[in-house]
Amino acid sequence: MENWRNELLELAASQHGVVGLHQTKHLSGSAHEREFELNGSGWGAPYPSVRARTGTPRTREFWASAAVLQVGSGAVLSFESAAAWWGLSGFSLEPFNVLHTRGEYHCGPIDGITSRETRRLPASQVTRLNGVAVVRPERLPFELIQTYSPVKVEVLIDRMLSRRLTSTDRLHAMTKELGGKGATGIGHIRRIMRARPHGYVPPESGAESRMKWIADKYSLPRLRPQVNLGSADEWIARVDFMLEGGIAIWVQSDLYHSALVDKRKDDQQRAKLQAEGFVVVEVWQNELWDKPEAVADRVREAVKVKRAA
Repeated sequence: MENWRNELLELAASQHGVVGLHQTKHLSGSAHEREFELNGSGWGAPYPSVRARTGTPRTREFWASAAVLQVGSGAVLSFESAAAWWGLSGFSLEPFNVLHTRGEYHCGPIDGITSRETRRLPASQVTRLNGVAVVRPERLPFELIQTYSPVKVEVLIDRMLSRRLTSTDRLHAMTKELGGKGATGIGHIRRIMRARPHGYVPPESGAESRMKWIADKYSLPRLRPQVNLGSADEWIARVDFMLEGGIAIWVQSDLYHSALVDKRKDDQQRAKLQAEGFVVVEVWQNELWDKPEAVADRVREAVKVKRAA
């Protein structure tokens, strides 16, 4: 088998069984040889500008790779599709959102692919994940702020930081890079990032992000996330939030904290914290979404109790 055929098969194997026609131009065989091979029985055409090895399983990875290659050279998964590809919940992989630089699009509209154009897409803003080109996580907030609320984008940022998909340093650098005058939603992004300086500790769950949103909406005192508490001699507990003055907030989940053994542990930790002078506020996860005002009232009442003590 000629070297160019080996190159073709290796390329397909690295991309979930598919190749873009624009990629084959760089192989060593002649244009006639490549065309004859790719139009033969060993290959199919999932999209007009993509060829797939016959028998390749049609997995989500297959279709994601094919969608990116259909759009063309330098194209990457972006927007909701990129968020889903990075494993972030609440976003759908399909229809495939694919970003390309101006002049790189290969053909007209294709069902199932939303093609978006940008003037520039530096290599520093893209990477490969599971064999598919995709925007880096720190670029996602600047894309999604165009269609999603600032609250959802803020939760997304904390989720990415919690999972260590990116860092505050990278996000601040991206803010400078993409934060030109007139950029859609850049004011919201700057506000979100001002609250996340170097060393910022993100909440560990979506519920905790929702608690921060409640604090902002109802003008509660500033919350400090994920604080270890105890006496000089003994660690007692790690609470989800602390308010100045010694008020500890626990965000409880029905899934993780309703078992009998967890209830006993919570009771013991609460008693020890109260003995050390802390006021403990317990908030259930469902209340964050269904009764945010009641949660805020409970925190305000704890502040009054602490001040009166």
